[in-house]
Amino acid sequence: MRSVHTAILEAILGYRPAPKSLLDIGCGDGVFTRTIAATLPQTAITAVDVKQSKRFVGAKNITFKTGSAEALPVDSDAYDLVTASLTLHHWTNQPQAITEVFRVLKPGGLFIIGDPLLENWLINRFWGWLVQTLDGGRFASAQTLQTWAQDAGLDQVEINLIPRTMKSLYLVTARKPA
Repeated sequence: MRSVHTAILEAILGYRPAPKSLLDIGCGDGVFTRTIAATLPQTAITAVDVKQSKRFVGAKNITFKTGSAEALPVDSDAYDLVTASLTLHHWTNQPQAITEVFRVLKPGGLFIIGDPLLENWLINRFWGWLVQTLDGGRFASAQTLQTWAQDAGLDQVEINLIPRTMKSLYLVTARKPA
């Protein structure tokens, strides 16, 4: 498992009480979503991705929905936890997507992101441009991400470098006020 996945999983396990509902945005091939599901077998998990996935057929506590981060195909105030692992930089309209996260979180709910940010060596214009070009995404700075979260209504925003990730991956947590 990648360091970013380990960091997200540790943050999920630190959530008390154990979440009853979790939304995983940008689940991709579903490998990490299945890890979360195995770790939290009593949690109802919804996995969302822009590409249809058949990997979740038969998964006991996972429901898959096709959709984008900017228009989540789920009810408002429905999730204790929302996760996004290595997907934020691929969202078309990041501020709008974070506003959507706010909409779907229950009051007091937690948003956990693991993603590269334009900090440390990635802040260098050449390296930042090269990595974004190769990856096909748009990285935000920590300050910009914090502003987007606060503008959406989230608070208690924490941004921390994930160890052993070439000083490029960050764990971000934010809460919807209770």
